[in-house]
Amino acid sequence: MSSVSISGLVSGINVQSLITSLSAAYQQPITLLQNQQQSYQSTLSAWGSVQSSLSSLQSTVAGLQNVTRLNNRTINLSNSSAVSGTASANAPLGTYSLS
Repeated sequence: MSSVSISGLVSGINVQSLITSLSAAYQQPITLLQNQQQSYQSTLSAWGSVQSSLSSLQSTVAGLQNVTRLNNRTINLSNSSAVSGTASANAPLGTYSLS
């Protein structure tokens, strides 16, 4: 005995539409996961930028921990043949002009 099946135009079912709908339904969880993955990657990238900024800040702060660096004083002379000077760690901060 052979079986008879009726599909397509005769049955009134739009097979192409059914296949498209099923395909879209199966694709939806994949699309959601891809969007979530993209969101996580963006968040990870943002945290990488934060980590880089914190590392830079840490390097800057490490340089400030050396108190002797902060106490250094320098003298810049525009005409060293006319005047000379020295700076000590106790010299007050400021800019001085001689005329």
